[in-house]
Amino acid sequence: MSIPQINNGKRPSDRLNANQIWPLPANTPLGNLALKAIKIIRRIDHINSRIEEAYQQFNNPKDVAQHLFVCEEVVHWLRVTADELTMLGQYLSDANRLGKFQECVQLDSIGKLIGQSAANNQFAKHVKDAIPFLKSLNDISNAHKHSFINSDVSRIGIDEPGVFALHLPYNNLSRDYKLYEVKLSIVVLEFSAFFELCRDFILAENERLPRELRTSPGAAHK
Repeated sequence: MSIPQINNGKRPSDRLNANQIWPLPANTPLGNLALKAIKIIRRIDHINSRIEEAYQQFNNPKDVAQHLFVCEEVVHWLRVTADELTMLGQYLSDANRLGKFQECVQLDSIGKLIGQSAANNQFAKHVKDAIPFLKSLNDISNAHKHSFINSDVSRIGIDEPGVFALHLPYNNLSRDYKLYEVKLSIVVLEFSAFFELCRDFILAENERLPRELRTSPGAAHK
């Protein structure tokens, strides 16, 4: 069985090479953006390792609960990474729009991104094709964190690992619940597409920055 991976430019076991580091400004009110990007790349290494572990467990089942925990961990870190990519893309976009780096990020999660109008937000416009996936990722992640009835789900995939979540908004039984059943390979494929959209946007916005912002003291780029 082929094991899907998120393409961050390296294998999880490889050391980070200098040419894999995004050349982003190092000196902003919210810190070194290059280091934030490195953290994203390294976290994807961790996610890819967990994806591989999920497939290995599926092929040699011993502990169903442990397998489900690994799949939930994959979703958790995908959500964290999606939020960080959103913040990084929005922060650079705002810097270009305003001509300076802000002391806050107006769009700091995929939950807020989902509600954005693509007509008024350049980052939302660039990643609009990924919005349906991000809505599912947001709901699944929230179900894993907050849904009281989600603990009743103990299912595994048929022919490959899957992501399962029983999402009940606000744990209110008067609301409609939704059961998510998604192959892990589909989740990885959709996230990979979102990651590529974000990477392209972030690097393009960095190139558009006024020179005084791109070459701020200590900026990590050549």
